[in-house]
Amino acid sequence: MDTMEPRTYLLLHGGGGVHTMTAFGNLLAERTGARVLAPTHPGFGGTPQPAELTGVTGLARHYVTMLDELGLTGVTVLGNSFGGWLAAEIALCASARVSAAVIVNGSASRSKATP
Repeated sequence: MDTMEPRTYLLLHGGGGVHTMTAFGNLLAERTGARVLAPTHPGFGGTPQPAELTGVTGLARHYVTMLDELGLTGVTVLGNSFGGWLAAEIALCASARVSAAVIVNGSASRSKATP
């Protein structure tokens, strides 16, 4: 009997919203038996945004904390567009809970402070 836990994927949407990841997430879960998390980013699509979430780094920390609270390990973070930028930021947090980051058509905003 296989006692291994199913692999967990954290899918991070871009500007089109979480519905752009739904079909892929459902297919991934159906075909592999994976656990798929596809949250709506706080402050997106009319959801409340906590005052402390003022940038992408804070949002990345928010998701790492979520993984901590859920007690998940070996999580593959997959982000599309803005979600790709966010996946990269999560990887930079160097959480032991994250085993891989996949960036699909990643985008980011440049500022005068960014070289």
